[in-house]
Amino acid sequence: MNIIEINRKNLKLTQMILNFMGSIKYWGIDCFKYRKITSKNQDLKNICQLNTCYILGNGPSLKNVDISLLQGKDVITVNKSIKTNLFEQVKPKYHVVIDKYILEEISEDIERELQRTDSSTIFILHRSAIKRFQKYNRARFVYGTKMASRTQAFCNDMTKNMTTFLNVLPFAVSCAMYIGYENIILLGNDFSFFAARKDQHFYDVEENKKRVESLYSDLAGCSIVLTEYRTLYEYAKRKGINVVNATEGSLLDEIPQVKLEDYI
Repeated sequence: MNIIEINRKNLKLTQMILNFMGSIKYWGIDCFKYRKITSKNQDLKNICQLNTCYILGNGPSLKNVDISLLQGKDVITVNKSIKTNLFEQVKPKYHVVIDKYILEEISEDIERELQRTDSSTIFILHRSAIKRFQKYNRARFVYGTKMASRTQAFCNDMTKNMTTFLNVLPFAVSCAMYIGYENIILLGNDFSFFAARKDQHFYDVEENKKRVESLYSDLAGCSIVLTEYRTLYEYAKRKGINVVNATEGSLLDEIPQVKLEDYI
């Protein structure tokens, strides 16, 4: 008896049950509440002019990347990178935040960027930010409660109830596919946070910020995220979209690992 396979099947069953319950809530209540707002995302569908984008995670390996290589490229950033010099350097095409707690932490930074007239970055945000940022044209909002349990049920339509993830990076990949990118390259996706008992991002790797989550919680969460990446990658393959991980030393093995220089 393979206990790991049993746990994996139990996880899929749990996800399917939660998806069913979430669908009832969406079609019964939330669809009518959010449809007008999420329908505005229709103009993002296949809007990209370049066929390649670079999605920057916040892993410590990003400190070793020559950011100048990304000049003139379409870049997507996430979460708290908006508080760093990197954000100004890469001038991202899109910035994605789907964790409502992180959103609360950086709301002032987001508003400051949205008020700038010399910026064109589009912000893709959790629906909890609607009340504060709806007045800004460059703020877009997504609704996502579907868990990535099956490729057949995967939804990256930004006007509907999207497949969501525990980690922001696969969600950013999903958005990139909707926007029309055919080649999606991940950077700063170390997937190694569980290997150290302190928070490690490229912007705080030298600080000693101890993790409050237990190792058990980290590893249990990682197992879910890995299955989500697997579903995402299988969906991308079906659509003929190339998703690769150019993060040097990444522990993520669900996405093909490549060298950045081969994709510049």
